[in-house]
Amino acid sequence: MRAEEIKDANSLQAWLESLPQGTEAERETARRWAVTIAHRAAMRVLPVYWKASIGRRARYQNYNTIAVLRCNLLSELLGGNLDRRIVPVALDASRSATKAHRAGSAARATLNSAVVSISDRTVLSYAVRDSVKLASRRERFLWNALNQDITVADLVFEQENLAADLRSLDLWHVNNSENRETAAWNSGKSKILAQGEGWRFWVEWYENALYGRPQDYALLTKIALIDPADWDKGADHVNALIQRIVEQHTLARDARALKAEISQLKERLQSVEHRSHNNPPEMVDETVAAQKEVTIIWAALEEAAQELEKPDPDPTVLARIGAFLETASVTIAKYCGALADLAVKTSVRTAAATGTAMALASQSEHLRAFGEALLQFAKSLGAP
Repeated sequence: MRAEEIKDANSLQAWLESLPQGTEAERETARRWAVTIAHRAAMRVLPVYWKASIGRRARYQNYNTIAVLRCNLLSELLGGNLDRRIVPVALDASRSATKAHRAGSAARATLNSAVVSISDRTVLSYAVRDSVKLASRRERFLWNALNQDITVADLVFEQENLAADLRSLDLWHVNNSENRETAAWNSGKSKILAQGEGWRFWVEWYENALYGRPQDYALLTKIALIDPADWDKGADHVNALIQRIVEQHTLARDARALKAEISQLKERLQSVEHRSHNNPPEMVDETVAAQKEVTIIWAALEEAAQELEKPDPDPTVLARIGAFLETASVTIAKYCGALADLAVKTSVRTAAATGTAMALASQSEHLRAFGEALLQFAKSLGAP
């Protein structure tokens, strides 16, 4: 069956059932692509629901926007390499959202893509149909976008490129600046953000999907695995938790990046030390001292990264490390100045010494900024 022949739920189901299923790899790829196609259909109409949930008539409907967003997030994750922890969470999320919501087809279309993540292709095909019917005036346009998704999937199977990922393509396969649905989203997102800073994560997440930008799936998984009891407490509560998770995840990522930079700086200092046998004793002493300080800083960053990977990091530990790094940044800046002064006074202006002084200056500022951010995060967790 050719992609352009798929125009309704029945033809979509027939295509899904025709996907190669001979090997375990083919079955997993078929599952992944089937779920992703349903997810992308739901994501195309999500702004219709989202806009209605903050409209003038919203008070007359029992909208549960955070539950619908949660389901779409889960179905996105289930369209990737399957994390078994997500499956029971997705089922629970779908049941909870369905019970809490009575807003009609908009809710059903956005919820069903999570239900079908367990590979029920019949339910999946009708979930896509509901998504298309939701935007009936644009029905043909929506089927065209889905046809293009399927064209890409067919090429993947023909080329046996089973690692390919449809999620790296924009939702509409067209110039988004000329797309009417994208224009509507751009005009409506300011109203979403006006509800509070806690909605920024959701807006950025949706725009990453809209434009085919890379998603941080490790971060999304952490958010998806928030305790169901917390999701049931509503958007304000969950969005506050998400802000904390995003901040903690970002700090952990920055700690790892700084560690890599510090490792390179250690190598630079070792190189300067090895080449400094003909240099004045003062320069050798400063280089050795800086090398020791950088080694201590690397250990502190390692400790910070490990603590930040914990579900509940100790704020007193983070505060101690943050304060140390702020102080260490000043010390590193002094070593930078000392090396530069000695190079000028002794006419030792080697490329290695000059480059190392510049690297020390750069790392000093990075450490200061990271130490300050870590300290502020620790205080938000209750550190004195």
